[in-house]
Amino acid sequence: ASLAAGADCVFPILLNEGDLIATFVKAVRAPVNVLAVPSAPPTARLAQLGIARISYGSLIQRRAMQDLASYLATLTTSLPPALKPDASREPNL
Repeated sequence: ASLAAGADCVFPILLNEGDLIATFVKAVRAPVNVLAVPSAPPTARLAQLGIARISYGSLIQRRAMQDLASYLATLTTSLPPALKPDASREPNL
């Protein structure tokens, strides 16, 4: 239905198992986009399976924010007590 409506690829968002991806790619006969999640095959394997596009969603942004929060937390350990942030307020990530 998506292709008939003019979509240029198919995006089965939750499809992340190698054998199922290969079967899906062969069945739809159209470019397939998948979401790169930790349980998905590596990028090179996805290419071998015929994946045309890989989306990363919010994974990269979330990881960057986690790493930034960890780094900022290390900076505050050397601050004098008067300059340390209020520990009762957690950052909103």
